[in-house]
Amino acid sequence: MIFQTITNQDLPEIKCVLINHGNNDSSMGTSPSNPMASESREDLACALRPEGTEAIYEAATVQVDMAASITLQVLVPTPGNTSCLWVFKHSHLNCQPHFDLQNRGVFSMVILKMTETQAGEYRLLIQSAANNYTVLFTVSIRNTLLYTLRKPYFRKMENQDALVCISESVPEPTVEWVFCDSQSDSCRGESPAVVTKEESVLHELFGTDIRCCARNELGRECTKLFTIDLNQTPQTTPPQLFLKVGEPLWIRCKAIHVNHGFGLSWELENKALEEGSYFEMSTYSTNRTMIRILFAFVSSVGRNDTGYYTCSSSEHPSKSALVTILGLKHTHKSDVHGPSLENHFLVSKVAWTMGT
Repeated sequence: MIFQTITNQDLPEIKCVLINHGNNDSSMGTSPSNPMASESREDLACALRPEGTEAIYEAATVQVDMAASITLQVLVPTPGNTSCLWVFKHSHLNCQPHFDLQNRGVFSMVILKMTETQAGEYRLLIQSAANNYTVLFTVSIRNTLLYTLRKPYFRKMENQDALVCISESVPEPTVEWVFCDSQSDSCRGESPAVVTKEESVLHELFGTDIRCCARNELGRECTKLFTIDLNQTPQTTPPQLFLKVGEPLWIRCKAIHVNHGFGLSWELENKALEEGSYFEMSTYSTNRTMIRILFAFVSSVGRNDTGYYTCSSSEHPSKSALVTILGLKHTHKSDVHGPSLENHFLVSKVAWTMGT
């Protein structure tokens, strides 16, 4: 096959497509054994290389999982009489074009049950009466060993009374909020009161139960917004909160009263929290009672952030949470004959107290 220099005006507007298939039993070919098994199609945005004397289209890099089945496909409008050849690692593979319902030429390379030896550069050489050109695909195997799914955390949205849900995961996760506006116990399971929003920012912060969730190929992780409810009777077995050094701390204090004539405040070890480490929101419920919430937060906790966090109200009994940081206690090398050299965890828990 002979290729000659041609101008860009002579070249067709081709389309490069990646088709992801279900499981198949073959290894490689030029047409799928079951075309209906395709699961999804992705436009690879073929672009003509600006440099060089040869006409070369380059598709976006294709990353696939090990053992995945895919088809690399090129669609050419009104191709006329053409000949083609697939080249992979200096091997020439048969090319059998066909036409779709739009009378486009379809050139396909099927790779089933991807292995490391099948990753690399695939070239499609096309020759027609009008022009000659090459289409380049680069296929690599996705490194799932680098995948992570980290537990999401909260951050206050700048200049707004809203929370942002963040999860530093690979691949980038889908973030969603799961919350309940009900003020009763109907926020459990698949209750109609439970709402899911697939977005990173949440402004509705008055619900009984609020969770931030992140999901990717590895699964789903959720973090619940820790809440002190001044209207609830203290539990006999209080919940526990575990934090590591450097993690953010968020505690929501919530109270409901017949009118707006009450206030909330936070103290850490009987000392008022510094300005900028809390913010308040309030709203009226459907029965015209006032709901008020006061957040206490630390963007990155240290050992100085441990102690009793007490939420007080002018109309409710106060409640406190004892926050202790989960850290690492390092043993010096000189203690080789003493305690174990392994790191010891300082367990953190929340102890609730009831005051007046």
